[in-house]
This record gives sequence, structure tokens and C-alpha cells, in this order.
Amino acid sequence: MRVATALSKITTPIFLGVAYFGVIAPMGLLLRLARRNTLRRLPSQPSFWIPRDSNARRRRDMERLF
Repeated sequence: MRVATALSKITTPIFLGVAYFGVIAPMGLLLRLARRNTLRRLPSQPSFWIPRDSNARRRRDMERLF
């Protein structure tokens, strides 16, 4: 178990570094170069909230959430 712990302390940062600098950072740079922001709302959209009918909620909908 000590060998596994020592090995994980070496391989985990390497794997996460490769994943970040090899996948996540280039995708972010490409999206910035394309001037695409997925978090920006459209001017015609006042909010991200979805209107719901107040009668749509029922007690049985809240019993088993998962």
C-alpha cells in the first residue's frame, strides 16, 4: 500500500497536468480566439430562469428525487 500511495503521488499530478495542458487549456484558447462565450446570455433573453407553472409541483414529485 505504501508503494501504491507513493506511485499515486507521482502519477496523479502528471495525469492531471497532461489533461489540463493537453485538453482543457487549448480548448479555452480556441474558444477565446473564436470569440465564443457559452455563458453569455442573448440580449433577447432576460434571464436563464425557466418559467414553471405553479400547479406543476406535486408532493409525489418530491418524494424520490434520485
